[in-house]
Amino acid sequence: MHKRVLIGGGGTGGHLYTAVALGEFLKEKGMEVLIVGSSHGIENEILNKYDFKYILLPIYGFMGKKIFYKLKSAFSLLYATIRAFLIILRFKPQAVIGIGGFVSFPVVFAAYILSKKRAILEQNSVPGKANKLLSHISNMVFVNFPQTKSYFKCNVEVVGNPIRPLLCTKRRDFLEGGILHLLVLGGSRGAHSINEAMIEFAKICAKNKKRKIFVIHQTGKKDYEMVKKNYEMLNLPWQVYDFIEDMGKVYERSDMVLSRAGASVISEIACMGLPAILVPFPHAIYNHQYINAKYVERTGGSITVEDSKLNGKIIDEIVFNMDKERLFSMSRGIRKLYNNRIEKIYHWINGR
Repeated sequence: MHKRVLIGGGGTGGHLYTAVALGEFLKEKGMEVLIVGSSHGIENEILNKYDFKYILLPIYGFMGKKIFYKLKSAFSLLYATIRAFLIILRFKPQAVIGIGGFVSFPVVFAAYILSKKRAILEQNSVPGKANKLLSHISNMVFVNFPQTKSYFKCNVEVVGNPIRPLLCTKRRDFLEGGILHLLVLGGSRGAHSINEAMIEFAKICAKNKKRKIFVIHQTGKKDYEMVKKNYEMLNLPWQVYDFIEDMGKVYERSDMVLSRAGASVISEIACMGLPAILVPFPHAIYNHQYINAKYVERTGGSITVEDSKLNGKIIDEIVFNMDKERLFSMSRGIRKLYNNRIEKIYHWINGR
């Protein structure tokens, strides 16, 4: 009989794709996997494309919300917890793993009440409130960054961050044909400040034809038409997408990434050895994206630009000071962060 594992997490692309990557790894090991996410998160659009059993709960986040939404969140949490009890009783998992975020709370809490084996995975350098609370009722905490261990007073293992299958060992040859390929990401829903800065940068490139650059830009749905129209008006043949599903292909084509500093994207670009310009989301809880970005920067693999200081001129200055030697040096630096020990999660589930 296959062992069953329930994974709770989602809401954002970072949490969801970590849940998917871990689920795919465990399925390859012969385990049956159920993912429980939020019906108000990105999983609504994404999970039906994967070969997973999944259930979506109507739950909202708490942090940074006004009082009306906090009350709404409290009721949704109570309902989601009751649903999580029923799901666990029906699915009968051998282990329950929370990936972080508000979705994981009712799932891991219900597992605790039902005395199920349970763990949480903290992706960021600074743990969120849900994982801090859940660590007190979990059997194990898995973390991405070594320094995160100090936030927990329980059994902690450094395992890295599960990521979707990528060609991590691919040898890179930067600036093929003398052209720098820049991949721009703003998270699963896009980032307006990055999109605006890129339009400024595009205007600089359009005026200076010596700028040999090709851009692949994930804008998010809200700004897609605006960005696409601006690039077309400037006669720039850059590729614009509201969302990119196959990240492996675009990573392979890129020399450098301009991105938010979420844990998942950092793990992916470290795996690929891609130099980065990281622009932390300024409203991230506990400012964890800034701490993530500075941790990467210390390897020499990235440059941190604060959101309030980002503009087209700064992007231009950074990008066109890049040569092959600098890109190779940054690539070696960021690769040091790639940590793939998720076999430890499999061994924990099996009691080893």
